Amino acid sequence: MTNQRIKMGASLLSIRSFELKALGISILSIALILGCSSSETGQKDSVETEDQAVAVSKDEQSIVSIVSSEELILSLTPKLRKLNKSLRNLRLPDEVSKELFSNRIEVANRILPSDAESEIYLGIFSSEWDVSGVGEETSSEDLLLWEPFLSQIKYLNHGKFYFVRGSFLDPERTKYQSLLGSGGSAVLASGRVLGWNAKVEAVWSRDLTNDQWSIVKWKTKSLEATLAEEPIFVEVLDEVLKDDAAWKLATSALHDQKTSGLYQGRQPERLEGDEYPFFFAETTLEHPSVAVVDIDSDGFDDVFVTMRHTQNLLLRNNGDGTFE
Repeated sequence: MTNQRIKMGASLLSIRSFELKALGISILSIALILGCSSSETGQKDSVETEDQAVAVSKDEQSIVSIVSSEELILSLTPKLRKLNKSLRNLRLPDEVSKELFSNRIEVANRILPSDAESEIYLGIFSSEWDVSGVGEETSSEDLLLWEPFLSQIKYLNHGKFYFVRGSFLDPERTKYQSLLGSGGSAVLASGRVLGWNAKVEAVWSRDLTNDQWSIVKWKTKSLEATLAEEPIFVEVLDEVLKDDAAWKLATSALHDQKTSGLYQGRQPERLEGDEYPFFFAETTLEHPSVAVVDIDSDGFDDVFVTMRHTQNLLLRNNGDGTFE
């Protein structure tokens, strides 16, 4: 009897040992599975973190590139004034503005005059210059841009170059591709009045020795001209408005002055009850409006001008070419 009990006990111990071993294997398996899952999750989290870091890095690089581009445009804009002066001298570039160009410059194309004119309004014609002429590399001393266009002009009323946009061409930010706009008004040797609108691709290069930028490539993308036998608009305010106070009011834009003051650090005026300190009423997107009406029914059109930040302006037609 005792032996049977011993055998039964041994059997139970054997069974319990097997169960414990099985349980141990199960626990080990679960641990391994959990470990693998945790490892995979960790790896996944690590990959996601790296991807996020790369994304943030790319965003930071984009922001830095945009800010650097804007800062470069700000620093180069004053230099374009030299090109504006060369336009007035009818030579592009002139002796002063040559310093904006590299010693060797690629003129990617030449502009060619167009004989075709299309009438877009009564007595007003438009023409598009051919910009497909083959260019060449030349020295800044021999550089002569837009010669066929400028040679037909007798004198310039006004004209300028300006930046439209730009971007760096290399990570080191030593090459900068910009799109320049140009526009103005002139009188031709024939007596016709000319207005133009042009786009130019100008590539700038930075000299690492002195940190100076110069133009190494010039490509005229488009040049459109508008021609008329006489000026479409003429400034006659001095002749028709004799009252000094009215003239001063008509020739000033208080909303522009207030907006400009924001850039000069002056405290902006707030709207009453404004809860947002970084938003204010001044804007350059809103301009005075003009209404033409015979307000006193005397047979002559009067002019009513709405003004921002000041009183509106009513100009009564005297019937003799003047207003009051």
